Amino acid sequence: RLKALLVVSILLPLVFLAGYRFSHVFKQRVDVACQEVRQYHENPNTSVGMRLLFWRNSWEIIRQHPWLGVGTGGFAPVYAEINRQRSPSSIATDNPHNQYVEAAVMLGIPGMLALLSIFAVQFRLTATFKDDWNHLCVAFSVFYLVIMLFATYMTVFETGFLFSLFTAILYANDQ
Repeated sequence: RLKALLVVSILLPLVFLAGYRFSHVFKQRVDVACQEVRQYHENPNTSVGMRLLFWRNSWEIIRQHPWLGVGTGGFAPVYAEINRQRSPSSIATDNPHNQYVEAAVMLGIPGMLALLSIFAVQFRLTATFKDDWNHLCVAFSVFYLVIMLFATYMTVFETGFLFSLFTAILYANDQ
């Protein structure tokens, strides 16, 4: 495991640097994203700026409703009100583009714990596997944990269904 962690910690930056150096499109998109982060306070109406604004406003909702959230149908109207108060020149959204933030807004701390418990169970089950599938199972869980930072993949029915299907296949009990 230590070797794998070392390899990943070396390869990921190298792949990023190679992509940045040799891919004009990748370099351009990274540069634009960095510029949008730097100019977020002056102009939040950019791709990255809007996500930062969605997250900031959503964290205000979480601060106001930490224990039980605003309910599964409550995100859009509550966000619209917060948006009117904090960022009236920006559009309101119906999702914060972050699965963890969405779970916390809608279901509070129990919802966040429930979401994370799915992955805790997956990791616990993976530790009991005695075959080569355990690496794939870990990769699958880590993949979803990372991509959910930037979108609400469990809310979109296609990717939520894909998660359920792959979880059923990868963690099936052979006995």
